[in-house]
Amino acid sequence: MTVRVTDAEIEELIRRFAALDMGEWDRAAVERAATELGWPIRRDYDRLALQASLSAGHARAYPDTTSDPRRDNGYQSLEYQLAELARGDDPQVLTEVFQAARRAAERRLGPAPIRGGDGPWLRWRRPVSLLEIERTSRTVELRLRPTQVVENAEYRVGKWGDRDFAVATIGSWLSVARRDASLEGLWLPGGFEAETWQDFQQWLAETLRALVSDVPCLGEDLVMVLSPGDGSGRFVQLTIDDAGLLHMEAGRMPDDPNTLAAMGWEEHDEYVVAIDLDTPTGPEVDTAARMLVETLRAHRVDLPELSHQAWFNNSDHDLILLGLGLP
Repeated sequence: MTVRVTDAEIEELIRRFAALDMGEWDRAAVERAATELGWPIRRDYDRLALQASLSAGHARAYPDTTSDPRRDNGYQSLEYQLAELARGDDPQVLTEVFQAARRAAERRLGPAPIRGGDGPWLRWRRPVSLLEIERTSRTVELRLRPTQVVENAEYRVGKWGDRDFAVATIGSWLSVARRDASLEGLWLPGGFEAETWQDFQQWLAETLRALVSDVPCLGEDLVMVLSPGDGSGRFVQLTIDDAGLLHMEAGRMPDDPNTLAAMGWEEHDEYVVAIDLDTPTGPEVDTAARMLVETLRAHRVDLPELSHQAWFNNSDHDLILLGLGLP
């Protein structure tokens, strides 16, 4: 059984969350928001539970544990769970709820200027609060978070944290609108450099697992090219479409055509070999990452010279693959 709020309730929640003034994001702000929403408060361990009179879901406010120095009586999130799957249910329902929430928010606020994953999640940036919608593996969540607290934490992690901590905190990928006034002054993270082919293959597989799950949910097509950037024809390229198809291509090796065939590549045209994986599973994604890395090495590409380009075909966004291993 899947528990979810109705589309009409989603529309109303988006409207009311977008209008909330969280001020200093202190206890008084949470109590004021609860009053404006008409939701009584009760204590739930270290959180505050807000009793919403809706058909499903629940709301909570979480104390701030990320600010440095810590803010007394500060809060870092006001969340409402729009949908929750019982174990074994079809996750497609989560995608449908996520997309309904996205449409409702876009009607009121326009397209989200920041997107990311694993998730995916969407973010609208305002001076005091970030409005976010996220699909996780079990839920769809609508939340407000304090802009300064979140962005300061992401800056510290992106600037001084290691790769795994940054991916866990910020995400394995980010998509940022090129022209949006709300993003003025926004700091964006760079990448982390893999030091070995083994690390790069693992991080590539982790990035691909996120993308093959997130891209279809967004209704986008994504393209990624890995090459030394010297025009030599030593490259691999992949496309993930809105139906979940992973299409991969690689430059031919005219002097040794059997090497690529032995890896699993198939004939495509006189310039490239290719292979398609339809909605690949975790093990298939691992195999795809291994094929891409082995092909680059067969082309005698050295890891320090490897670079990447990546983009969405349908969005005027810059794509940052934070977890890939190529800065």
